[in-house]
Amino acid sequence: MTLAPENIPQELKDKRQWVNWDFEIRDGKQTKVPKQPNGRNADSTDPGTWSDFETCLRSLDNGSRFKGIGFVFNHYYTGTDFDDCVTNGAITKPDIVRLVARLNSYTEYSQ
Repeated sequence: MTLAPENIPQELKDKRQWVNWDFEIRDGKQTKVPKQPNGRNADSTDPGTWSDFETCLRSLDNGSRFKGIGFVFNHYYTGTDFDDCVTNGAITKPDIVRLVARLNSYTEYSQ
């Protein structure tokens, strides 16, 4: 999956609520772990470990070990995660298609 920064709303880019992320194995399962651009773990509840969009994007572009960037939700923003509903780039569950259309908001595919 390719990151398309131009598709991310400017309103989100302007917030200092960004982290990098990488995969780690925890309890025998692969999981996404939020990271600071310096490589230390970030904390989704600690704004002191978040960064601005451009810093996270640059750290990804500099050949780092990070797999991507992510936006940290807070009380002003919310997100919905629908699992196992995409095949060959298309949403395959009609209920999810309807929900995404009804939300009428920024939507992206995650890894």
